[in-house]
Amino acid sequence: MAGLVLANFSGACFILVPIHIFLLLYRARLEEARLSEYSAEYREYLKRTGFIFPRLRRPPGSSLEAE
Repeated sequence: MAGLVLANFSGACFILVPIHIFLLLYRARLEEARLSEYSAEYREYLKRTGFIFPRLRRPPGSSLEAE
């Protein structure tokens, strides 16, 4: 996305790309909420992982055997 903005260097790209990224993140949050409503396994998965970027540290009490 950053490459697209820099390559085109237009006002429309400077406005539309952040809006697009916001909407993608919003939809991903909605999807996570919906999945966690119906799946206990997914709720446990959410506790171990990050949202967009992976967590570098494990939460306290987690072990490698759970994976």
